[in-house]
Amino acid sequence: MQLENQVLSIGTIYLDIHCLTFPIGEGLLKNKEIKGTDYLLSAGGSAFNFAKLCKHLGLHTSFIGKRGNDAMGDLVEHEIKKSGVEPILSIDSNAQTNIAVHYINEKGESIMTSCGSANQALDGDSVYTALEKSVANASFLYLGGCYKLKQLLPKYAQFAQLAQKNNVKVIVDHGRVNNSVTTQDMKYVHQLLTFTDFYLPSKDEFLQTWGVSSIQKGMLKARKVTAAEIIVKDSEHGAHVLKGSRMITIPSHTVAVMNTVGAGDSFNAGFILGTARGYTIMDSVRLANAVAATYISEPGLPSLKSINNYFEKEQ
Repeated sequence: MQLENQVLSIGTIYLDIHCLTFPIGEGLLKNKEIKGTDYLLSAGGSAFNFAKLCKHLGLHTSFIGKRGNDAMGDLVEHEIKKSGVEPILSIDSNAQTNIAVHYINEKGESIMTSCGSANQALDGDSVYTALEKSVANASFLYLGGCYKLKQLLPKYAQFAQLAQKNNVKVIVDHGRVNNSVTTQDMKYVHQLLTFTDFYLPSKDEFLQTWGVSSIQKGMLKARKVTAAEIIVKDSEHGAHVLKGSRMITIPSHTVAVMNTVGAGDSFNAGFILGTARGYTIMDSVRLANAVAATYISEPGLPSLKSINNYFEKEQ
């Protein structure tokens, strides 16, 4: 049965090409062809992966982003619609739709490459206009991969304020801190977090954003900036939750890993599903762990039966 809680997701969109069982150990060498086997084609990007998983888990979901006026853009929009997510895409004739190629070996380890310019051209005014038209019917606003969207960074706090004025919960996962991220970019994220309800970073990007050497130090530092629930994803070590001044760790499940690309997005979707069901923060994290475990260990979208089995083990 589909839940009525509408999720709005804003962020990057890619045409994803996943090269499976790719011999990463041989390297990507100049003037040498390295052959893999099968590949998969799909729409991707952190914020869209989250949206697709929310839809799969029963939440009505819309995605706000930008594509080019090109064949890759047509494919991306087709893949979004096929997933059941409602696309709210602006089209830019001066930009190329972004593509990403993921080389994945048998252990689930990956090398990621990307190119294109539409994501970088996504501007705050067009997003704010789209958000004004959609936010009144939403329950959650998800802001993912923030550091990748330079033009949006100064506007994110405005998006979050608009959402909160409409009683919409704001979720932030700012994503990787790549070599183009500046001190000012981090200040924009700190400002955004003052209007955030749930903050769901992964360990490495969290430590870099707060300039600390441990998760607990980062949590206490972040608490001075935001009243949001802080949940830090730590891969096979589980997820860490700040309760008062204490850090509580909820362990992950031990599974045979097939592919880790999008694992954090699957955790985020599971967490919001728990929140939509009215679960406590701790139970929402347990459900998120169950979704992530299923996602990385099964082909395709996670089985709802497997998710429930993992979740019930923790009850």
